[in-house]
Amino acid sequence: MGRGLFARKDISAGGIIINTKPHIACLSTQNLPFFCGSCFSQAPVGKELKRCTKCKVLYYCSSTCQGNDWPIHKHECAALRKWSKNAPSQDHAIPNDAIRSLGHEGEDSQWTKEIDRLQSNRTKLPVSQTEMHTHLAHAIVQYLGANSPADLSEYGISSVADLVDVISRFISNTFAIATSSLTPLGASVSPPIALTNHSCDPNAVIVYPRVSATPEKDEPVMQLVAVRPIKAGEQVLTSYIDTTLTRKSRQETLLETYNFVCQCTLCDKTEWVDPREALRCPQGCDGLCPIPAEDSMLIQCSKCASLVPDVPGSSILRPRRFRRIRQSQLSPINRHYPKLFDSYPKLIPLLDAAGFSPAAHPLLALTRLHQSILINTFQMLKLHRIFWMRLFVLRLGMSQGSVRFLWKDILFELLLLHEQGKILSMDEPRVVPSGPARLKLAYDVLVRARKELLVGFGKANEGGEVGREMRKLVVSLEKEIGVWKYGVRNVLQDDRESSKS
Repeated sequence: MGRGLFARKDISAGGIIINTKPHIACLSTQNLPFFCGSCFSQAPVGKELKRCTKCKVLYYCSSTCQGNDWPIHKHECAALRKWSKNAPSQDHAIPNDAIRSLGHEGEDSQWTKEIDRLQSNRTKLPVSQTEMHTHLAHAIVQYLGANSPADLSEYGISSVADLVDVISRFISNTFAIATSSLTPLGASVSPPIALTNHSCDPNAVIVYPRVSATPEKDEPVMQLVAVRPIKAGEQVLTSYIDTTLTRKSRQETLLETYNFVCQCTLCDKTEWVDPREALRCPQGCDGLCPIPAEDSMLIQCSKCASLVPDVPGSSILRPRRFRRIRQSQLSPINRHYPKLFDSYPKLIPLLDAAGFSPAAHPLLALTRLHQSILINTFQMLKLHRIFWMRLFVLRLGMSQGSVRFLWKDILFELLLLHEQGKILSMDEPRVVPSGPARLKLAYDVLVRARKELLVGFGKANEGGEVGREMRKLVVSLEKEIGVWKYGVRNVLQDDRESSKS
């Protein structure tokens, strides 16, 4: 497991463990025109960002941000122009965020020393990663205007081995930088936070709350937040991967990308039924039944020992073929998987009919996708039913310690609740119910979601940018509800008094 990060004192849930600015942060190519290259703020509605007049690649929200970024961008700017001239096509005129991030290495000697202390997996790279490392090595040499790795001595690189070490450290210690609503924006590297080790049952999460009053100076702020109480001396653990995946998929992903076999408390458990690979109890108790292997159909509930009745093999085994679906494939804006995107409404009832637990993979991810689409299409009646069912199941499981791995999914769930609450608060004909009932429902949704966000995004941050927006909306709804409640009462009273006179 290597080095780690340990708590020096007791930390409560929602406590901020580390508050820092990433050493390196680069927007992905598709996000460059829409976010500031320095503070990562989104372009205001109806306004365009200012583009660098030299490279014409990076954009800034103000001259202040452009000036703040210039010490780094002046090297990058020249490299981007050279790259564009030699690019084989317009599609490759801008290098990806990995190449641009690696191009930042070596620009600060102190930070270079900290990066050098991070773990490299060069000596144990799997064959499957060799091609990617080779491609990145060639690209970084070209990007920096060198002819070979030996020409990169000013970056502390004197051989091919040194270059592969840098690439390996980057890949093993990179975090996705995101908006306050967890939308990925690009790549970031932070040596202090990179010290945290992995667990499929993490006690902390990495977030970008965006609550600074001076974003041009402080942002992007990266925080490590405790999602449950951590005692003094206890190791702080985050998850490197999507923990809603099955144990086998998690192990394969960690070995492939990070070159280690996970031995966390969750992966080492043998005498339990993993909710990600479980069926509901056929008798309706709150126990779980393991999804059977194809060569074994005899299974029983972990709590009441009821046997799962024989069912046609296709009703359970066919859904199992979809269990390697990744969360990244299930974004409502991801059109790279059109067949999956078009067929998901059919998969949900299929998995449900097979008895899959709400937390089972891939039912959990498919349901989240369904919620997002219902929000976008204002189908509020259907949405209301599944929202509370899922949140209740997830929170119940977390309180029992059975699905604590779903904390990141809880954050996504709460962000969806935020969107639902905003829609309900609008005077929109397509929103059902209407009138005071609509306002009360919106209020309940937002109050409940914000309470949880205070933990996931940090209590000191008031739940981050999203939590603060929720608070403003809750205050506004309280006033509007008051108008309905007391205003109508006053009108009726006036009518009664006027009739008497």
